[in-house]
Amino acid sequence: MESAEFDQYDGKDVLEIGCGMGIDLLQFAKGGARVTGIDLTEKAIQNTRSHFSHRGMKGTFLTMNTEKLDFPDNSFDLVYSFGVLHHTQDTQKAINEVNRVLKPGGKAI
Repeated sequence: MESAEFDQYDGKDVLEIGCGMGIDLLQFAKGGARVTGIDLTEKAIQNTRSHFSHRGMKGTFLTMNTEKLDFPDNSFDLVYSFGVLHHTQDTQKAINEVNRVLKPGGKAI
């Protein structure tokens, strides 16, 4: 997936919303990003932890609702989500949270 820019965030803070098994998030980590993955289900978070552990990679993985992100303002250089935000109960609230946690000049994909 060329548009994801996996290798463009070396040394940057990346949040993936709806990380699932962490497949995309692992690509950001391999590119040198400091990664955080969130998902609504503990099972997804366990799968992501296992996926990263098996590959010797590090990250932070949390069960969390996108509509109420438990991060300070201006926390991430990139917020990435693939096929998730439009499934939230209040999509606009989720988008507002994405914008809140983005650092000035940060990017949402």
